[in-house]
Amino acid sequence: MSQAWNKLDIQVPHLDILTEAENVKHLRVEHRDTDYTHGLKNKGWHSLTLYGVNNTTTQASDLPHNWTEASTLCPKTVEFLKNNFNINEETGRIRFMWVEPGGMVAPHKDKEHRGFGAVNKIGRAHV
Repeated sequence: MSQAWNKLDIQVPHLDILTEAENVKHLRVEHRDTDYTHGLKNKGWHSLTLYGVNNTTTQASDLPHNWTEASTLCPKTVEFLKNNFNINEETGRIRFMWVEPGGMVAPHKDKEHRGFGAVNKIGRAHV
């Protein structure tokens, strides 16, 4: 049986990250709000980009990526990421994502091929 996740043996300052996410929640934008799949639409799905084109570009882009203005409001999150991951010109978006109570993420495909690995040059870390 294949494993769909890897356990990382690192200390995550999850309470600091959660606090910072809550503190910037007012800056978030709707994410993929025009997607329809099998008659279903995303509802209450929000995003805020910390590393990417800018705070509000939440989809993949070939434009240059860098730390956004929002990242300056999340110093402990950024410190954790910089200290534990190699963030460079190959890095995709790094975002906070929210699904509101009663919200829904419609079925969707983030990559074209099956299997474990980075998705659009990004990894998933659910904290």
